[in-house]
Amino acid sequence: MNQGTRMNVLLAINSVAIMHRLISIIHDLDETKTIGYVSCAPDAVGLISVIVPDLLILEVQLRGSSGFEVLKHI
Repeated sequence: MNQGTRMNVLLAINSVAIMHRLISIIHDLDETKTIGYVSCAPDAVGLISVIVPDLLILEVQLRGSSGFEVLKHI
């Protein structure tokens, strides 16, 4: 990444507590920013196609389907 450029991170996490913790960790890193978070597979697939994150943190078990199904669609 170029100096001054931040990595855009999308979280697809089923657990609210874990999601909040990851958002806090990402916020503390200078080179990253959270650009979105979802807790169900259909929302993850839709959001990924719209915002195209640099990094996706994807939980295996999501509401509505699995993280593996999300990967098949992207």
